[in-house]
Amino acid sequence: GPGGEPVEIRVLKSSGSKVLDEVTLNVINNAAPYPYIDDRVEVPVTYRLND
Repeated sequence: GPGGEPVEIRVLKSSGSKVLDEVTLNVINNAAPYPYIDDRVEVPVTYRLND
């Protein structure tokens, strides 16, 4: 939005883990404010889990 907050955040392709998907959405929300962009932005996120 105009104040730099995300207007809509959604997972386009699930990681297969509800927890990882929710954490990703929270990270994006908590990193706001963003510069105003009057367009759609897709941000790919890749996880590599180590033992």
